[in-house]
Amino acid sequence: MTDSHPSDEKDKIDDMDDKDIENLLRNAGPRRTPPGEMRDRIYANTLETWEGLPAKRSYLNHRWVAMAASILLAGVMLTTWLTPGEVVTPLGQFTGHAGELKINGEPTIEATTVHVGDTIDTSNSGFARLAIEHAHISLDGGSTVRFEQSNRVHLFGGRIYIDVYSSNPGAITVATESVEISDIGTQFEVSRTNSDVQVSVREGRVDITLAGGSTHMARAHEGTGEVVRLTGQGEVSRSMIKTTDTHWDWITKTRTIPEMAGKPVFDYLTWIARDRGLTLKWQGDAVKMTAQTDSMLGAGSAENESLENALKTTQFTRIDGAPHELIIDFRR
Repeated sequence: MTDSHPSDEKDKIDDMDDKDIENLLRNAGPRRTPPGEMRDRIYANTLETWEGLPAKRSYLNHRWVAMAASILLAGVMLTTWLTPGEVVTPLGQFTGHAGELKINGEPTIEATTVHVGDTIDTSNSGFARLAIEHAHISLDGGSTVRFEQSNRVHLFGGRIYIDVYSSNPGAITVATESVEISDIGTQFEVSRTNSDVQVSVREGRVDITLAGGSTHMARAHEGTGEVVRLTGQGEVSRSMIKTTDTHWDWITKTRTIPEMAGKPVFDYLTWIARDRGLTLKWQGDAVKMTAQTDSMLGAGSAENESLENALKTTQFTRIDGAPHELIIDFRR
C-alpha cells in the first residue's frame, strides 16, 4: 500500500468537476436570494470550521472553502430557510417607492413583487407602498420590516401604516419582539424607535398584546383616534389624535392615486374619505344608492381636482358637518 501525499490529495480535489456542484445547486430548484447576512454568516462559519482542521489545512485552499460554503448555503435554504415542499408565491406588489430600496439586503431599482420571508429596507429619504391581499401598506423612510407570514409583518424600526380593507378581524398583525398589534378592521400606524413602540389608530380598532401576556385596546371614533405608547421598560401611556391631523400627512407621499373617470361616485367618495381620515355619511339611503350607480365625469386622477370641483360634475354636494365628517346629499 502506498501512502498518499498531501499534494496528491490536493490534486484530486482540484480535479473535481465543477459541474457536480452546479448540478447540485440547479437540482435544488428555484430559490429566492437569501439575506446578505445569512450568506456572510455561512461563509464565515465554513472558513472558521475548515481552518480548524490541521490535517487538511495544507491542501484546502480558499477556492474550496467558497465551494463548500455554497453547498452548505444551498442545504440551508432547502432545509431551514425554505421548508420542504414550500412554494414561494408572491405576497403582493409594490405600487410605488422612492429613494434606495433594499430587498433581503440587496439594493433594487425596479421592485415589483414581495414574498413571504422578504425583508424590506427604505432609505431615510425614501418610502415604499405595497398592496397585499388584505391591505395597502405604506413604509416611511428609514424603515425595516420582514413579511413573516401573509398576514404578519415584523417591524424592526421606522414607521408603517396599514389600511386594512378585509372585513375579517385579525387580517394583519404588526409585531416587534415585545408587542403584537392586530387589526379589527382599521387604518393604523405603528412606529418603532429602538425598543419603544407607538401605535396610532385612525379608523376602527386594534388589539395590542404585550410579551408578558397583558392586552390593551386602541380605537378611533367620531374623528378622534387613540395613541398608545409602549416603552422598552414596560410603561404604557395614552393620548388622542384627530383623524385629520397633520401627523398623517406623510402617508400622502406614498399613496397610489386612482383614476376615477367613469367610476361610481360612491367609489370616489369612499377613497377620498379614507385618504383624508374623514367619516363618510349619506343624507339618506337614496343618496347612497344613487352614488353607487352614477359615474364620475371628466378625466384625471382623484387628486387632480378638489372635492368641491369634482362634485360639480355630479348631482351631489357636500353639506356642513363636523370637521371629520364628509356628508353627502343631492344638489338642490
